[in-house]
Amino acid sequence: MRKFNSFSLVVTGFILSCGLLGAGYLASRMLIQLEKDNELMVKGYAETKVKSDRAVLNLEVVVRGKNLQECYQRLNHAAEHLQALLSKIGFMPDEISSEMPRPEKLLSKDNHGNVTNRIDAYDLYQTHVVRTAKVDLVGQALPQLQELLSEGIEINIHQPDYFISDLEKYKLSLIAQATDNAKQRAQALAAGAGGKIAKLLAARQGVFQITSPDSEDISDSGIYDTKSLVKNVRLVVTLKFRLK
Repeated sequence: MRKFNSFSLVVTGFILSCGLLGAGYLASRMLIQLEKDNELMVKGYAETKVKSDRAVLNLEVVVRGKNLQECYQRLNHAAEHLQALLSKIGFMPDEISSEMPRPEKLLSKDNHGNVTNRIDAYDLYQTHVVRTAKVDLVGQALPQLQELLSEGIEINIHQPDYFISDLEKYKLSLIAQATDNAKQRAQALAAGAGGKIAKLLAARQGVFQITSPDSEDISDSGIYDTKSLVKNVRLVVTLKFRLK
């Protein structure tokens, strides 16, 4: 029983040292537990920065007219200008898709401000989607797309979404790094008490957290940030060892 108390003191000192010297993420989230006299549970951590290799950009064109025929004429004119500009920027036709136009009635109001059944005009909305591997070109395109406004074309430019299509190739490496990190922590703790780790009793992999750079956000179900071109991919694993 005295051996357990001695090891507890070493663990406590080690945790305090980590709290003073470690970075915020590790210091706040690393858990080390003594389950029994001869068992140790420790968390390991690994992360890497990954640049997204896919981007999705949504562009919504809006036109207004007294009737639907006028709206569709204006919409076709705006769509031609948009397609020409996207091609000039460097996007290929197979990277651009257009959704079905969506009409919306604008009803007039009476003298008391009540909505009537009389149609004053129509708004017609159409979303054009750019799906591309040219992730850097997407960011460069945004200022040029704004120029359509000066040509009288109303366009809503949504913030791009960025994705990592080959995420699996990073997962195995992060699992190995996090596992090795946890093992090193366990060995350091055991050695500080004059012992050694003897056997791995259990291992549990946490969910992957894909966040913006410098973010420390975590979620039990995982996070996938789509707004950052370069992302942090991090993983925590939990290992339980028997001590000797």
